[in-house]
Amino acid sequence: MGINFNYINLPKQSVNVDLFLAEIKVIKERCVCGSGFWPGKWHHESPIFTNEFRNWLDSYNCKIFKAEAFRVFPNTALAWHTDTNDHPESNDLDLNYNTKINFMWGDLKKCFMEYGELVDETGVRTVTNQRGRKALVYNPRKMTVTERFHLENPVLINRGPAHRVCNESEEDWVCLSCIIHSKETGNPVPFKDALEIFNAAVMK
Repeated sequence: MGINFNYINLPKQSVNVDLFLAEIKVIKERCVCGSGFWPGKWHHESPIFTNEFRNWLDSYNCKIFKAEAFRVFPNTALAWHTDTNDHPESNDLDLNYNTKINFMWGDLKKCFMEYGELVDETGVRTVTNQRGRKALVYNPRKMTVTERFHLENPVLINRGPAHRVCNESEEDWVCLSCIIHSKETGNPVPFKDALEIFNAAVMK
């Protein structure tokens, strides 16, 4: 259990893994933070998700707004970045303190996620991706790590603070990252609310 993450117990069969991996054989684009990237290709009813997982989300009155995939190559790290804000009343660069549920594959004992803070305000710049969306990217020499954790379990994460993934293995690290919305409001679920909503499922 951390400040910006919580491991979470999900249905054992949540993702149709073979189908998902077949759909990401070819990299769609290169993400601004350095990974292979498939932007928002899947949603709540996509066949890569099992009915068991959809029913689990339904029990919390939540749904998958969209899901995207990342591939971090062996012995590399993503650039420090913040996620683009997809709230309908926000712009791209508003800090995005909403939640995702991440599924991961690879040599996970050697893969880590880090959250960090700037030590020098000159260490941040705005970049634009292939689809015209903007994001903040940070100079690694001007960041200090505030949290670091293994990526061995499905995890509930906070999208807002600057973060990156470090793959210290000899295999690709693959992530299916689900943006979670409330069915009641239709809006993204803030991370602090997700901790309460999914309290019964988070690993203490």
